[in-house]
Amino acid sequence: MNIVIGLGGAGKNTLDRIVMGLQVHDIKYLYVNTDSKSIESVPEKNRIILKESDFSLIRNSFYHHIQSNLLELVTGARQCFIICGLGGSCANAIPALIEALIPIRAELHLIVFSPFVFEHVRVHKSKVQFQKISNSLININSFKKIALQDRLENHPNESLTQFLERIAIEVEQYIYRNVRTKSYD
Repeated sequence: MNIVIGLGGAGKNTLDRIVMGLQVHDIKYLYVNTDSKSIESVPEKNRIILKESDFSLIRNSFYHHIQSNLLELVTGARQCFIICGLGGSCANAIPALIEALIPIRAELHLIVFSPFVFEHVRVHKSKVQFQKISNSLININSFKKIALQDRLENHPNESLTQFLERIAIEVEQYIYRNVRTKSYD
């Protein structure tokens, strides 16, 4: 079994675009978010709703919440892909999420998006978050950082919808490439 976790808004939006393809390939999916309204249409078994205080104020609280709720959902996973945008509140959860997933012994893959230049507050916040995340990367089997601003500038005539679809396809291909290339006994 393989699982893809959409963490926060960017993770949710990307996962929404690829979830049908994942189901076709028998890849499980899970949404983890602080915004309960944004994922209320997702089946309960495929979502975990957090309070920001669970991870931004008291890391141990988040870790124990993930330990008790997430591990039963992902036990047996061979690969776990985490998709998240930097600069939002959920990115604060990445280090604790990685730490909580270590006991399942799955290969961990982290895909993060850096914010657009016009998201001034998020740009600064993303740099701080990335410093915290970089300490956790030792436990990650593969890491992919997608600089949204750079990609957008390379396709100036593309609509935002087209742009996000193209990014989702890139993420989906990355997941499939890693799932297909791994052989298990």
